[in-house]
Amino acid sequence: MEFKVVTFMIGAEKYAIEISSVESVVEMLPITKIPDMPHGVEGVINLRGEVIPVIDGRKRLSSALEADETRKAQIVIIMLNNKKYGLIVDQVNEVLDVNEQEAVGSKEVINADTQCAEKIIKKGEQLVVLLKPSAILGQFA
Repeated sequence: MEFKVVTFMIGAEKYAIEISSVESVVEMLPITKIPDMPHGVEGVINLRGEVIPVIDGRKRLSSALEADETRKAQIVIIMLNNKKYGLIVDQVNEVLDVNEQEAVGSKEVINADTQCAEKIIKKGEQLVVLLKPSAILGQFA
């Protein structure tokens, strides 16, 4: 079985989300901060009249990387349970076609139950971590 993923960079790491969960990709928009939000939640954006919560991928996935206000970021709009969420990424790369032979369960690779990684995709020499949208969004979804 083949499926498509949207790939993106957060820091030096390449990640992906199944295209069926991605509604769109938008350039960075002004974020309205909301007091007392959980770690990783930056606030909300107004996207074409719709208020959408936004999570910073650097804070959520890479504890060593702090948010960098000067980076040229994009927002991946994810649809989960009929609700939209924004994930701030450093750069959206491409859409890849992935077949089952190229995707290995993350538990098989590292023998641990990883919260956010669903599979490891091997495309040529590159490895891409396929993320679970529900785990990235965690308690916010």
